[in-house]
Amino acid sequence: MRIINQIIYILGVYFIAELLALIIFIPISPSILAMIIMFIVVKTKIIKVHQIEKCTNFMLSNLALFVILTAVGIIDSKAVLENNFFKFLLIIIIASIVTFVATGYSVMIVVKIIKKRSEKNG
Repeated sequence: MRIINQIIYILGVYFIAELLALIIFIPISPSILAMIIMFIVVKTKIIKVHQIEKCTNFMLSNLALFVILTAVGIIDSKAVLENNFFKFLLIIIIASIVTFVATGYSVMIVVKIIKKRSEKNG
């Protein structure tokens, strides 16, 4: 029963995000909006981490299944890929490089902030 409650919390937040996207016409994907809402809800402790932890750990450990479903959808678009293969390849390479650089800089900034806080407190 506990897992079902956790799934209901997560799906509830996603449903709220879907409704907000329809009502407000925000040009943000409802799944991204749901992540933002979930972050706010967890940070404000409306939903505590332990209330969704088992379900989220399960989802993270089975993340490959979600990626496989996306890959199958891409394979269905074979004709589009064949005609634009090098464009897609270029976009994938550029997006990967941007992601690596952004992640690296984000980690460096977080490490600096943590060091400053530890120097202040310690």
